[in-house]
Amino acid sequence: MPKTSYELQFFFSIYQGFSDFYHYSLDGHVVGSCWYLFGVQRVSKCLKDACTESRLFFNCTANACKQAIDCGRGSNETILSRHDSSCDFARGLSLWQNNSNASACLSKDSSDSSKNFSFNYGIYQQAPLITKRQSIVVRYIYSLFWGFQQISTLAGNQVPSDFVWEVLFTMGIIGLGLLLFALLIGNMQNFLLALGRRRLEMQLRRRDVERWMSHRRLPEYLRRQVRQAERFNWAATQGVNEEELLVNLPENLQREIRRHLFTFLKKKLRQKLYIDKSYIQQKGCPIEKMVFIVRGEMKSEDADENESPLSEGDVCGEELLTWYLEHSSLVKGWFLLNLAIAYHPHC
Repeated sequence: MPKTSYELQFFFSIYQGFSDFYHYSLDGHVVGSCWYLFGVQRVSKCLKDACTESRLFFNCTANACKQAIDCGRGSNETILSRHDSSCDFARGLSLWQNNSNASACLSKDSSDSSKNFSFNYGIYQQAPLITKRQSIVVRYIYSLFWGFQQISTLAGNQVPSDFVWEVLFTMGIIGLGLLLFALLIGNMQNFLLALGRRRLEMQLRRRDVERWMSHRRLPEYLRRQVRQAERFNWAATQGVNEEELLVNLPENLQREIRRHLFTFLKKKLRQKLYIDKSYIQQKGCPIEKMVFIVRGEMKSEDADENESPLSEGDVCGEELLTWYLEHSSLVKGWFLLNLAIAYHPHC
């Protein structure tokens, strides 16, 4: 297949490739964002369990640990007013800031069972380290990387904990990755099949032409020209018979398509008016133009003085086109007209 054909095939697949990349990028953002959000929730759950395990807030309300963890808890005076005098919230808050269990929740080794307090983060093992980073860019890039990595590997490098929602999230990543790979493989298969079908058609066409040239015993220089013409024709039409394609379309649609295809010819035409009994082409003179009759009548006369009428829709001077197609690569010059053409107004 010619190089141009390959380029066209790849250009046709650009939209599909961009669509696949867009879905892959979008899914990576969604998975990474969900991982970061769920990771923050798991860190918050670890801190609550650590606070409850440490028993720092005796005689306080059940929300004391939540108020100690929440960054938007308000001033200490406001917090103390919510508890009775038996609750030493200020002392508990001071101890909580230096609590080893709280520090363990913000470390990567929080799941170490040898410590007094352990929490299994599962697939959110890196979440405590990321949530401590002040840079939003670092958190965004790492979460996006995590999403791309898990989609690409189908979460094969992750071991979830026994937390149900974490297991379901991992299953969703695996299913999403399989779906994306199935769509990608399907698109690639369709593209390769289409490319292979065109290539097979070209090979069959080339084989038939070679057999025909061998059967007709064409000389080598003609064979080279036929092969070159076949390559150019295939590159221009991609093996599609335009006439056969158009004949199956409605007539109004055929007219619209032909009007679009021949718009450039319309730009080259010039309207001209001829008076009665004026000669457009003299017999024996070179042909310089083709004339399309839009309104009125014309008369052509051959060497034997036989007249042929021409009316609206007829063309004169088409010999110029035929001669040019046959001799453009061999001879430069003008074709002599063997007819005399005169104009007569429509009666």
